[in-house]
Amino acid sequence: MGFCASKPNLPQVLLSGLDDAGKTTFLLADVVKSVKTIESTYGFNYQEKVLGEVLRVGIWDLGGRESLRCLWPCFYRNIPFAAVIYLVNPWQEERFPEARRELQILTNEEELREAVFCILINTHGSKEPVKEAEVVARLGLKSFHHSIKHGHFTLDITNIDDTYDRAMAWLSSEISGHD
Repeated sequence: MGFCASKPNLPQVLLSGLDDAGKTTFLLADVVKSVKTIESTYGFNYQEKVLGEVLRVGIWDLGGRESLRCLWPCFYRNIPFAAVIYLVNPWQEERFPEARRELQILTNEEELREAVFCILINTHGSKEPVKEAEVVARLGLKSFHHSIKHGHFTLDITNIDDTYDRAMAWLSSEISGHD
């Protein structure tokens, strides 16, 4: 399977995005009930998790700092990922071009051509409503090639609510139908 082994036939999910997007918080949200502050990831985290109350997956949380992004290909070239969860912090507007570029790089990688992309717009930490249409436009989601299976959801990643459940059920269904 590559440089790290997990259970055979367990679908693998790549969790990526820029630093401070909330990837590790997302990974730990249903485990650590009161997530306050989580240190930036310098490397990667791995955890097995159940999506949509049905599908068990292995999730690889990769550090999003610019100096660590050069390591992302080491993972997706050695681990067959069924899905990519890409987190975006909508409050860092100055970083949208960078977030868009990194997402485009992932969607154009041969090793991820068959992966389902789930883009999560993380509203955690704000009382203002997110302008979802604006975020979608700035990330270029409508210009994705028709062959890229993707969905996007706006949610507070620390709040396990209906939107979170809907996003994970969608992802679970897409991964299950993907095999």
